[in-house]
Amino acid sequence: MAVNVNDWYTSALYTLRDGEIEKTRNGHVRTLQSPQLFTVQNPRERVLFHPKRNANPYLHVMETVWMFAGSNEVDFLLPFSKQMGEYANDGVVNGANGLRWRTHFNRDQIIGTIQELKERPDSRQAVIAMYDPSQDYSPHWKDRPCNTHIYFRVVNGKLDMTVCNRSNDVVWGMCGANAVHMTYLQELVASGIRRPVGRYHVMTNNLHIYEHHWG
Repeated sequence: MAVNVNDWYTSALYTLRDGEIEKTRNGHVRTLQSPQLFTVQNPRERVLFHPKRNANPYLHVMETVWMFAGSNEVDFLLPFSKQMGEYANDGVVNGANGLRWRTHFNRDQIIGTIQELKERPDSRQAVIAMYDPSQDYSPHWKDRPCNTHIYFRVVNGKLDMTVCNRSNDVVWGMCGANAVHMTYLQELVASGIRRPVGRYHVMTNNLHIYEHHWG
C-alpha cells in the first residue's frame, strides 16, 4: 500500500532487491519471478519526481490527450519526444492504448464503462480490454500493449481501478508514464459517473528494472 506514485516507486525498488538478473531483448534486467500487486491510495499524485525518470510534463499531458482522442498516429507526439518514433511502424503505434480504448474493438470502451457503472453502480463487469490476440501476436510490430485489461469497481462510494500488466519496467513504465495515463483514465471515468477517485491497483506479471538504472 503506497500513498502516491513516489511512495510506490520506493516500495517497488525495495521489492526488486530480491530480483534475479535476466537477459531480455532490450538488455539485462533485475526481475521478480512472481506477479506483484500494488495499491496507490492517492492516484492523482501521479508524477514521479525521481531524477532518473526525468519526467517530461508536456509529454505526460499531450500523450494523455493523444490517448483520449483514440489516436495511434505517432506524429502528434514527436514534438514532445522523438523517441516515440522508435515504437511506430510507418507512423503508426500498434499498441496505442487510446485506440484500444476508443475504437479498436468497434466500440468506445470508455463510454461503455461509464454507462455500465451509471446503470449498475455495484457492477463487477466494467472492463476495458487492450490486448488483441488476433493482431498482437504478429512479430513485425514494434509495439504491443503492455497493459492488457483494466477493471473498474465502485468501493465505498469511490471508483477503484485495477490495471493488469504483462510486463512492466518500474522506472519508465509502471511508476513513470503508465501511472500518469492510467490515473487520468481513472479520473475521467470517475467524473463520468460522478464519483470520487478511489484507489489505483496494479497487477504486473513481470516487474523489472533495467541494468543501467539499478545503481
